[in-house]
Formats: sequence, C-alpha cells, structure tokens
Amino acid sequence: AVAALDRARGRLILARDRLGEKPLYWTSTQDGIAFASEIKALIAAGLPSDRALRPEALDAYLAFTYIPAPWTIVRQVHKGPWGHCVSIDVGIEPGRPGSGGQASWNLARYWKLPASDGTQAEPAAGKTDATPSPLLGDALAGVHDAAFRALVAD
Repeated sequence: AVAALDRARGRLILARDRLGEKPLYWTSTQDGIAFASEIKALIAAGLPSDRALRPEALDAYLAFTYIPAPWTIVRQVHKGPWGHCVSIDVGIEPGRPGSGGQASWNLARYWKLPASDGTQAEPAAGKTDATPSPLLGDALAGVHDAAFRALVAD
C-alpha cells in the first residue's frame, strides 16, 4: 500500500497493491485519518472510538467466511479492495492538519487483471462487474458435482 497527501486539495490518497498481497484499512476521527495494514493496529491506537459491529459484515462472514471490501466487522473501519485507491477528503486548512473532522471518501479502481490476450478485461456491453460470468455457473456446477461425488460412500 502507498499513501500520498495532496495538501493543496486537502486530500489523502491511499492505494492498495494490484493483487491484494497487503491489506489496507482506514478510519476517520475528529483529529484526522488513521490507516494501517491490520485492524488490530487501529484498535491498539484506540481507534475508532465507536467500535460498533457492522451487522451486514457479520452476515457476509457467516455466509461466505470472509467480509468483502470495503466493509470490515467494525462499522467505522474500512478496507481497500485490491487494485483500488481511495481518495479521502481530509479538509486540511493551512497550518492545521486534520482540521476537517469526519472525512468523506471515494473508492476507485486503478487496475484490472489483464485478459489472456494481454488487454484489460472489460465487462461485456450492458454488464457491470457485479454481473456473474456464464463461466461462474459452470464452475459452481463442477464444485457441486465434486462435492456430491465426495459424499458417496465406497
């Protein structure tokens, strides 16, 4: 991950690596922004002050055994997805860092996994990244068949 502060615009840019090798978490406070590679580092620093759980993240964890970005189990802590950067409006006034209070943020993808022909993989017309690929159905059918075969006794 990398961080860069644009003082002229009062903006902090955080970027997670392209393949998600290292995590990136952030939270905003009245004093500014804190970011780390682990949630426990933020909590050890006493952040965030409100550690309420995010119910939808708990649901996701119980259903899928992971929590998709940008959610975390802690409502006030956010996680950067791989290949994305987050622009955080920190509202810096000259001579008074972190003066903006609760910061607003915008998440943007800066990298996509290249397609097998070396071009950037783009969704088909009218489809978004959230639209399942037809290959997903084939993969799920294969997993279902393999699981079923594993349940058959000798």
